[in-house]
Amino acid sequence: VGYIVMGIIIGSSGFHILEPNVISALDPISTVALSLIGFLIGGELKLNVIKKYGKQFISILLFEAITPALVVGGIVTLIVWLITKDITHALSLGLILGAICSATAPAATTDVLAEYRTRGPLTTTVYGIVAMDDAVALILYTIASTIVTPLIGGSALGFWPQLLNIFRDIFGSLLIGGAFGFILS
Repeated sequence: VGYIVMGIIIGSSGFHILEPNVISALDPISTVALSLIGFLIGGELKLNVIKKYGKQFISILLFEAITPALVVGGIVTLIVWLITKDITHALSLGLILGAICSATAPAATTDVLAEYRTRGPLTTTVYGIVAMDDAVALILYTIASTIVTPLIGGSALGFWPQLLNIFRDIFGSLLIGGAFGFILS
């Protein structure tokens, strides 16, 4: 929360210490930081743990990612429709915000677990879910944006090419992470 507050204070919403062009120039650093967080989460997971808790990971992951997306999407759609009486825009906004709300912040979760030096099945399960949660959010967002784009009159790649791009990114990241893990080990 402190990082967010400081970002607001020194960003374009506060004292303009960091201008938008500086923030966009720092984007590669943000990408590297998120990559390192993912790498550290992956380092905590072991293949035998994934085999042991795999079904629990998947069921918890799907429930905690899809349920908020459905609830937020439904509520936003209903509220926007009650205000505007335009079902197309209401559904579009509901789908996009529902998909976005399924994403979590892995850094905060891993920081808390590391700070308290937690160990055990619950910690292992949390690491597993955090590791896979962003992939689910990305897939939900792709599905939502593919549905919404034609509804609001835009043109974009079809559903399958977008889904193929996501899988390319995910499996490409797995290959690069695996290669670096092999080199480091």
